[in-house]
Amino acid sequence: MVQLARNLANKWGQYNIRVNPISPGYIVTAMVEKLLETVPERKAEWVTQNMPGRPSLPREYRGAGLLNQ
Repeated sequence: MVQLARNLANKWGQYNIRVNPISPGYIVTAMVEKLLETVPERKAEWVTQNMPGRPSLPREYRGAGLLNQ
């Protein structure tokens, strides 16, 4: 993800397009909940890999990306 953002920033910068990635870590979605039912030990592992110490929820990212014209 980081390398993709760097590449896009490099290519699009000449057009005054700024690229900033949003990389939140693990997000609890319906698909992830289903996975955690079958592999519950993965949740304990993911908790240690997310900055807030827990997987995040989709609603926490409302408004994180805005288009400025």
